[in-house]
Amino acid sequence: MSANRNETRDEKIRAAIEAGESYDSIVGRIHCSKRAVARIVDQMRAESGATFQILAADNRRKQSAINRLRDQRDIIEQIITAAAAAMPKADPIRPGTRSRAKLEQEFHALRGDEQAGARVDAIDTNGIGSYNLEKYAQYVELWTQKILQFKREDERALGLNKLVIAHLGDWIEGESIYPGQPFHIVDNISNVIFNHVLPLEVEAIRILSSVFADIEIFCITGNHGRAGRKGEHHWHSSFEYMLLRMLQFALQSLDNVRVYVSESVSMLVRHGAFTFCYDHGSHLQSNYGVPYYSLDRTYKALPNLYNQIVDAYVTGHKHAPTNLSDHVIMNGAFVGANDLSVNKLKCASRPVQKIFYLDPEKGINRKTDIYLEDRPHIVADKHGIFTPYI
Repeated sequence: MSANRNETRDEKIRAAIEAGESYDSIVGRIHCSKRAVARIVDQMRAESGATFQILAADNRRKQSAINRLRDQRDIIEQIITAAAAAMPKADPIRPGTRSRAKLEQEFHALRGDEQAGARVDAIDTNGIGSYNLEKYAQYVELWTQKILQFKREDERALGLNKLVIAHLGDWIEGESIYPGQPFHIVDNISNVIFNHVLPLEVEAIRILSSVFADIEIFCITGNHGRAGRKGEHHWHSSFEYMLLRMLQFALQSLDNVRVYVSESVSMLVRHGAFTFCYDHGSHLQSNYGVPYYSLDRTYKALPNLYNQIVDAYVTGHKHAPTNLSDHVIMNGAFVGANDLSVNKLKCASRPVQKIFYLDPEKGINRKTDIYLEDRPHIVADKHGIFTPYI
């Protein structure tokens, strides 16, 4: 009983000290000695010191982790610079000649959500679609040929001396973006970058640079090229960021090509009299299909965010080509039907990329979808079954 009374008294003394009461007030109210009060004060000071030491040690551990991540990022950037410097540059080629058309419109081509390295089997999509590196290469070639075709058809009337390419992210497919992803890739990401993406894309730009007098390429990173789980590393520790920097180095030998790699998540760019915001769009929220409300809210928030008028919000990520009024453009994807879209969202869009022309004084016109594959058509076999089975 005595021990319990002492514990109760000590708790009262502790509460009084925390409340800021004086020694004399505590002694008179709780009926204890000043020595008892001093003992509790010493205990509280010791506990406070121990707490401080624990917090300090925790902060040291966290700072050490931050330093390790910063060192990793610095090492990665050094590797990028060294690898890019050793890379072969694009063979120089004669730049395209300038059209003498009265109008001087720009050719804008969107690229994004190629997810090179991803593998989609027909069994994943109920037979609706498939995707691999071979299809990625076919789509890049078809996209390049379509750009050249539109250029030939319209340059006499519209000029189209400048080609603006906006890469909107998810150019390559990572290896740990979601559980089970290693079962849905065709090769490790290094081989995909060096043996497939870089040679293919550099040659495509080289061909285009022989037709267009000027080419500007604006690049942002998406979420599929990151290293590790979401939030685990600095966002520059991304395989896609490495790819963009390497592309920048590889195209330096082409005099009429300029590549701009964003250091930020979004990119604000001026074209003529109009300001564009390029964004991957991974923040956009929707349950099914196109995030119309999220797109609209984002676009309307941009003027307050940047303290200026933003004329066009250009994004991707959702694999759902969309034009929302005259100000919001959502690009499509190289990947058509996949496991997520078919089996969870019950929808799938065709592989498609958007293009449009820009009059520097009047704005966007002639928005067009470049379809990279025909609409899927599945037929029943002799048993009347449409989808894959054994």
